[in-house]
Amino acid sequence: APNTYLVKFKDSSIDRDYIYQLMRTKQFRSKVIKMVGGGEGAGLVAINKANFKSIKAILPPVDEQREIAAILEYADFEIQTLLKMKEIIVAQKKYLLKNLITGAIRTSENLTPKGVSL
Repeated sequence: APNTYLVKFKDSSIDRDYIYQLMRTKQFRSKVIKMVGGGEGAGLVAINKANFKSIKAILPPVDEQREIAAILEYADFEIQTLLKMKEIIVAQKKYLLKNLITGAIRTSENLTPKGVSL
């Protein structure tokens, strides 16, 4: 696309995964939206090279950047895992709701989760 840019950092003291995580923050997005004149709820925001290059950020040492990025990437992985688990549990509940209400399956102690008293 004509408004797509490849960002490369020549400086080895900048970790690209850290920058990726930085660009996902609310503060960064707010700064970009203010810079290009977008308002709250703005959809796709266009930013030119000059505006992008003018963004200032305080960067910790590269080792710390890598550590921060790794922690945040792991948190993202855990969130995705939990979201998948939630989908499975919601599907199980729908199945049980349908089949228990219609009598297709009968209750038993096997279906009652541990720690739940009826």
